[in-house]
Amino acid sequence: MYENDAILDNLSLDNYIEDKFIEGYIFKQNLEVTNQITALDTDYSPFLLVLGNVKSAQVTLAGNDFYIGGNLECNTLWGIYNHGSLMVKGHLTTQLLYSDEFNFEFGAISAIAFITGDERAIYKDANGLGLVLMTKTHRLNQIFNDYGLELCNNGLFEYFTTATENPHPILKTEFDFYQNFPEKSRLSFNEIFSSPLFNNQQTIEIAGKNPEQPNVFYSYTKAENTNTVVMINANSNYSTSIVLDKETDKIYLTLALFTHHNLKDIQIYFEMNEQDQYFQAKTVKHWFFEAEKEWLLDNPKPH
Repeated sequence: MYENDAILDNLSLDNYIEDKFIEGYIFKQNLEVTNQITALDTDYSPFLLVLGNVKSAQVTLAGNDFYIGGNLECNTLWGIYNHGSLMVKGHLTTQLLYSDEFNFEFGAISAIAFITGDERAIYKDANGLGLVLMTKTHRLNQIFNDYGLELCNNGLFEYFTTATENPHPILKTEFDFYQNFPEKSRLSFNEIFSSPLFNNQQTIEIAGKNPEQPNVFYSYTKAENTNTVVMINANSNYSTSIVLDKETDKIYLTLALFTHHNLKDIQIYFEMNEQDQYFQAKTVKHWFFEAEKEWLLDNPKPH
């Protein structure tokens, strides 16, 4: 245990110092490491507990639960294997976050270049946000395995990059996570389902008109207690639906991935609510507003 601020060249979280077994390392103030912090035993690394801020060029963790009470600032952060986790109560600032079945939890994300790893490599912060980010400086096959590539091709990952020719290595993460979705979506539901067209039929189907998105179809169903909008992307083998329960005034989102173009065999299925911010929920929310655009193209407002 170290009582004061600590400045080190390297911090290797080893199990033994000479013949003494080490359970963990505790820093009661701030920790600054010039080169790297490493915990490499994937099963039995000692824990690290820092009550202040941590700054290091590289952080590689495995084999235990690690805790930082303040902020973490580093160039790269690696979490290896599922026998470990890292909780950062404050902000994370990094250029690369890599997860190999390793769980991360952050109070907030200040800045990041990209998050990468296998198909489970999503960050989860204290608010439950989850998202896979990557820059266009790397090819998909440099970042994802085959299963992750399939999800990318199905349009389930957001792509962010700067507009400049030589982008700065850190991308700010003040994205629009559809925070006003509950209000906007209810206005959209009212816009669509107040149409007198539903007096004569329960379901209206529309084929998408965007030439860059062929084989996309929408259906709008008005029932006694629910309004439902479904999008089918036959090219990419997935569909989304969003349902407004009029009795409870709650909105439910679903996303289904299918094995073939016939959309009969479900491979993966997600159920979410209107508050969820995961990339799957963002996908459904995106297609809901695309469905509204298609509806207005077919049923323009009277002048």
